[in-house]
Parts: sequence; C-alpha cells; structure tokens
Amino acid sequence: MLELIELKEEELLENFSWHRYSEPRPNQRKAFGIVAKGPATLEIQTGGGKTEIGHAFLKTLEKKRLSSLIYLTITKAMANEIKTRYPEVKV
Repeated sequence: MLELIELKEEELLENFSWHRYSEPRPNQRKAFGIVAKGPATLEIQTGGGKTEIGHAFLKTLEKKRLSSLIYLTITKAMANEIKTRYPEVKV
C-alpha cells in the first residue's frame, strides 16, 4: 500500500530552480498548489515549465528523506536535457 506524503506549496516553491529563474511562471505556481493537494496529472504546453515543476517536486521529496526517486521521460533527448539543467540528477 502506498503512503501519501504531505507536501506544502511553500516547500515546492523553496525547491524551485531559483538559481536558473528569477520567478516561477503563473502556471508553475498553480501547478505547485495542485501537486501539494495530492496525486495529480498536469497538462502543460510545450515550454511551460514542466521540467522545473518535476525537479522541484523531486527535490522536495528528497528533503523528506525518500529514496529511489525516479523522473521518467519519454525520450532520451529529454533525459539528457534534464541532466544538462540539473547535473546532480543521475541519468
């Protein structure tokens, strides 16, 4: 049985890529609020900041001492892009 982890929107914002961007986009802020409420499927346009949302989500879970976190992509090119943006991520 899976245990739901409690997240707060503020935690997700703390783990946003502030070193890369000065401000989250409005749709990213909205997504953080949705994700904080529980399991969700997000549909966001190309270039809408999904990678940064996912990274903030995983960093938040990592700080809660969860292990074996996985970020799935549909292409190797996207996996390589994530590795370029976030070198600490193992691909």
